[in-house]
Amino acid sequence: MEGWIALTRTSTLGTQPRKVTLSSRDYVVWRNHNNEVQITSDACRHRGASLSKGKVLQDGSIECPYHGWKYTENRLCRPWVADCADMLQIDFDKKDQNGLLWIRPKGLVGPDPPEVPHMIEPGFNTMWFETTIKQSAQMIIENGIDPCHASWVHANPLGFGTAGEKPSNVIHKGHTIEFDYVPNREALSTKMFGLSTTHNFHAFVLPYTTWSDVVVHGDKVLMTYVTLCPIDEFTTRMFVGFSQNFGVPSSLFVLMGKAIVEQDRVILENLDPSFRFKGMNGEHDELVVTYREALQNSIFK
Repeated sequence: MEGWIALTRTSTLGTQPRKVTLSSRDYVVWRNHNNEVQITSDACRHRGASLSKGKVLQDGSIECPYHGWKYTENRLCRPWVADCADMLQIDFDKKDQNGLLWIRPKGLVGPDPPEVPHMIEPGFNTMWFETTIKQSAQMIIENGIDPCHASWVHANPLGFGTAGEKPSNVIHKGHTIEFDYVPNREALSTKMFGLSTTHNFHAFVLPYTTWSDVVVHGDKVLMTYVTLCPIDEFTTRMFVGFSQNFGVPSSLFVLMGKAIVEQDRVILENLDPSFRFKGMNGEHDELVVTYREALQNSIFK
């Protein structure tokens, strides 16, 4: 599939190797002695041992815990053998950007991974969390770009929704949608910020990245950035970043974001999986339909 996928958060990587999974294939990721991110298959070519159970040596290579075979991204060294062989090759390009390790199949061309909006803008603070959801990445992105579900899923004291309150002034253009929304007047967040209405902007980038700006007052902006790594067909690792340029600490937004994700999880993990790429269209599903068509064209072209 075309497009960049975030495999792990590089901001949390060190010299301790970590196993990550993409589409049911396991990889090991670590930083070498030059602080460069390295990645290779997690299975040692000798007997299939997990390299992530090994250790990173002073020369930056990773040592298999079973028989001491050593690996970098492109080199294999066997113990008691004088020569090392440049015989390894990963089948994707990688890029360390905005605290995430992005990968894309080799041979594809196009722009760099999608930047995290506001992350380096003066006045903005950004914090991250991650979680695993038992649902396909496609359906999770559809949830993130859906302007209508908040009225029911998040219509409680921690959410932004108000039951029955529909988005207004909806404008859909290509991979974006924007709208005005009246938040839940009884919500903690609404009372804390003194909100009467918000202006919302959602966008997606194929295959599994989306973000939204919520303008709460004038130039006060809360941004939520979501990018996904499909562990398998129906299990997904979610990386969520929050940025805001006003006085409430980002740590509070992370707590609120986690609560909202848990509300979404109840719905997402119980969606009928046969409804990928189908279902009756509802009001303001324009961006969801655009995403489905773009993703399907990317997969099957």
